[in-house]
Amino acid sequence: MNMDDPIPSVINFDWEVIQRLPKDENDENNGKAYKQITYLFTSNGDYAAVKPDGESLSLMVYSKKGHTWMFDDTKKVITVMNMPKTVGEGGLLGKELAEKIKKAPLAKDKDNETFTITKSGKTKTVFGFTAVEYLMISSKINSSSKNAEALSSWYAIVPFDPVKIYTMGVGRPADLSKLQNDPRMKNNITAIPVLNKNYLWVEMDAGGKTGLETTSIKKVNNTVHTAGYKIKVITSFKDMMKGDDGN
Repeated sequence: MNMDDPIPSVINFDWEVIQRLPKDENDENNGKAYKQITYLFTSNGDYAAVKPDGESLSLMVYSKKGHTWMFDDTKKVITVMNMPKTVGEGGLLGKELAEKIKKAPLAKDKDNETFTITKSGKTKTVFGFTAVEYLMISSKINSSSKNAEALSSWYAIVPFDPVKIYTMGVGRPADLSKLQNDPRMKNNITAIPVLNKNYLWVEMDAGGKTGLETTSIKKVNNTVHTAGYKIKVITSFKDMMKGDDGN
């Protein structure tokens, strides 16, 4: 098996972040009011990991070169894939299938809202780290400004770069000028931790309702061992749909 990004026998994570989101209306989530997600980071930014709560997937690691390694501890399998490429292919296949069924191109979504993002100038301390606030103002077309709704997002400036979890492992380009000059990035709330190094999205609030909350940021010594796992490489969305045996 030829892999340009070999899986090391040991990965040492230095930082752990625990966040929670309100459960989805259609997700019982084992009776819990929140869905918890644990993130792991290395100080040098080489690796990041996501540990979902209550999922069959044990751990998802984003590698140095942008690959995704999905750990299944029950089956002792690590599935290797390029997440953005595979997800993109899946979306394209889904669109093609829908258009074949409908026998017509899918209509584009209409943009009924405009968004403006500004830095509020407010700061606060979150688990010992300075956090800055950004406000996203959403004004529906033909509505008065007093009806506009503001979404507040806080980003803590931390001693590690969490960018991989916001880009499905891709990270950020060495030259940020293209992104910074892209009008689609200017008022994109998800672009903020990509355009700003070491920005961790720690809180989101809209209309008095919390959409994202951080419950812990701490230094750890978390070692992930990869020995004893079978490696399964996914090169396309079609490969992913073949099943566990790859046939």
